[in-house]
Amino acid sequence: MLPKEERLLANLFLNFIENKKKQMSTVNPNRLCFDEWENTIKDGANFVITCKSIDPENTDYFELLTTTSNFLYYKSEELDLEIPNDRVENGIIKIQNSYKIGVGKKCFYHNMESIWENGINSINFGNSITIITKEDEQNKKIKMNLKFALKGTLAERIYDGEFIKEPVKVKRLSFNGVELPFDNGTRLVDETFYGCLNTLSKIKNTLERFNIDKDLV
Repeated sequence: MLPKEERLLANLFLNFIENKKKQMSTVNPNRLCFDEWENTIKDGANFVITCKSIDPENTDYFELLTTTSNFLYYKSEELDLEIPNDRVENGIIKIQNSYKIGVGKKCFYHNMESIWENGINSINFGNSITIITKEDEQNKKIKMNLKFALKGTLAERIYDGEFIKEPVKVKRLSFNGVELPFDNGTRLVDETFYGCLNTLSKIKNTLERFNIDKDLV
């Protein structure tokens, strides 16, 4: 298997050649732009982006699509060809997932947004929690870096804060019941964090004593 950087360069060249072949084989080489094919494109048109790899089994296609230039094609059923529409430079992929995120058997969240940008995957959930994943090819594992800021209503901030404590404490995090090692959040969860979380909890308790049950922003 080629090293990662060499594999990315080889994939870049491969996709350049594939796109050139597609565009040179268009039925009319003078009509390569979207505007020139307007009359052939109907409502509900299918658009496709394709990419290839010299090493399919070891390629993360989300990473490949967000680190290379790709062409968006209109797929014409009538003409049985793909018409070049636009060039996409380092695209961004966003996926909404229904994932159970928690620690051990306890589930804290049921939804997340996965964003691929410049070959890096960020997982967003809660109000402002982000986990950035990075593949460690040498050690064959996934590294996870935690980023967060306590935002939202009072109750939401406390909930997010209570969650953040857990994976840092046990050094484990689970996605849909699959536990993964997690050891990159300890420097962020310090005395200042615990002090802030404690203050928020005291404010909530004080409000409850005065029978104020409206959540505060």
